[in-house]
Amino acid sequence: MTPYHRLARTPTNRWWKTLLGFVLAPIAYLVVVAAGALVLLIPGVGSDVGPLAEFALGIGAVAVMLPIVLLVARVTQGRRPGTLSSVLGRLRWRWMLLCGLLAIGTSVLSLALLAVVGPDGGEEYRFAGWATFAPALLVVLALVPVQAAAEEYLCRGWILQSVAAFVGLRWIAIGVQALVFTLLHGIGTGWGFVDLMVFGGVAGWLAIRTGGLEAGIAAHAVNNVLAFGIAVSAVGGLTIDETAADSGWQLAVVDSVVFVGYAVAVHWLAKRMRVESTRPESTPPEPARITPEPALVPDRAR
Repeated sequence: MTPYHRLARTPTNRWWKTLLGFVLAPIAYLVVVAAGALVLLIPGVGSDVGPLAEFALGIGAVAVMLPIVLLVARVTQGRRPGTLSSVLGRLRWRWMLLCGLLAIGTSVLSLALLAVVGPDGGEEYRFAGWATFAPALLVVLALVPVQAAAEEYLCRGWILQSVAAFVGLRWIAIGVQALVFTLLHGIGTGWGFVDLMVFGGVAGWLAIRTGGLEAGIAAHAVNNVLAFGIAVSAVGGLTIDETAADSGWQLAVVDSVVFVGYAVAVHWLAKRMRVESTRPESTPPEPARITPEPALVPDRAR
């Protein structure tokens, strides 16, 4: 039985191929982003880009990492991209939906706790108006789940599995991907660093425990949709450049406690539903059978 974090141990994978993947992925990403930037420089194309378009492009710039990660895993590690999704080689949509419903509940709990603890600073909230909020919300609903999934596939999927393919201790792989995930959000406050490390570490453990990315994607997508949705509803929300790395202690503490609670609930639910956390080893081929008259034996598909 092969656990999720060891799925990159393919017959053709070698340490240098995985290392090559760590070089090719950021290069491919930079090429794609640079190509998009060049398009915006074309006269008449980028001149009309407003705050909403810039907001969408910013989210889309993260989302494009998803196909790049899938392609790099295929090319450098010789495996089906679906092995990044789960031990079944695909996303388990029903399981992810259940995790999403649970994530909605825990996110509402986070908002309630933050209302009790109090805000961590910032300007007074002012509604931006429906003319601004409605189209921005459509962008959030369309792009943010893909952006969240891209981060999960990159960190909890490809990086976690790539490190675990050659490092026996799974906690090292969990720690490495959590650190990369945290640094990708920028250097902010100490509390923001703790918040992101807890999220990345717990999400990495969930991927191994549940045998896939569904629980992490669900929690990440719900959290980001709510966070971006609230942000774009406020005046100036489309141009805010703060990330979770800039969190104060209130948000960091509430987020960390609630997400750990989410992980415990997912663990219990996965155990109760017997969610697959390992992939069965390939069945060895049957030995060839000797027949007295092979020319008379019809071919059979195998």
